[in-house]
Amino acid sequence: MKKTKFLAAALAAILAVSLCGCNGEVQDLSAIKYVTPSENKFEYEFDAETGGNIITRYKGMKWNISIPDTIGGEKVVGFILNNNFVRYVRLSDGLTGFDFYGCNILKGVVIHDSVTKIGIQAFENCTSLKNIDIPDSVTEIDHRAFSGCKSLESIDIPEGVTKIGEGAFSGCTSLKNIDIPDSVTEIGNNAFQNCASLESVDIPDSVTGIGDRDFQNCASLKSVDIPDSVTKIGIQAFENCTSLKNIDIPDGVTEIDSFVFSGCTSLESVNLPDSIEEVYSSAFDGCDKAKITYKGDTYDCKTIYAAING
Repeated sequence: MKKTKFLAAALAAILAVSLCGCNGEVQDLSAIKYVTPSENKFEYEFDAETGGNIITRYKGMKWNISIPDTIGGEKVVGFILNNNFVRYVRLSDGLTGFDFYGCNILKGVVIHDSVTKIGIQAFENCTSLKNIDIPDSVTEIDHRAFSGCKSLESIDIPEGVTKIGEGAFSGCTSLKNIDIPDSVTEIGNNAFQNCASLESVDIPDSVTGIGDRDFQNCASLKSVDIPDSVTKIGIQAFENCTSLKNIDIPDGVTEIDSFVFSGCTSLESVNLPDSIEEVYSSAFDGCDKAKITYKGDTYDCKTIYAAING
């Protein structure tokens, strides 16, 4: 009997290790045991536009919950957590709208493939969020969707996403790497602003512009590949990227706007294309180490302005 109990305990320990990282965080969201609360644990209201019920609050105290497909005899079409006790949530199939704004205990969410859009501020300031799987059905990550998710270390953006909204990942201070798929054609302003741990980013050929302040204050950013498709780099786009050493600006870009590389104190080399017609006086403020090549000649951060603008 004791031997059987010992084996059972050992197997449970092995299972726990396989589902969790070394810090005890759950790695496989689908393996969690979720509980579907009874209807009286929810507040909800009917939405005439969609013909279903939107859950506006969960009143229970379960850590891991599964959202029901129906409530009050109607299909669940939306969910607002409004609860700072829940750690993990599995959304119901068919649910298309959700809001976890400010749920700072939330660690992981399972989203079904009925969802096509991660809405405005959907996970903003979910400061404990570490794991989320975005389904292949999603085509848009809207404004500030993950802004302030300070514990988010990585995220896979699926092929099919065409738009990353303004401030979508701003303030994700633990985010180290991100792969932007070829399907993305639009990246909004401030998209990765203040991502202090972001080390590298590859921008796909489908993108034609880098927005204002997109990578501002990304102090760990060491490399960025700007594709030939880019013709516009917004103001302050790389301001205070203090680890950035080299940058090649593609043909087609005609101006280096205000404060684009200001404060990039480690910047050593910049290659400007012949297409450049204007460099703003503040574009390279503080880039004292930089050697800027333009039409075969080399300039520093102070002389490049006069060389191009006259």
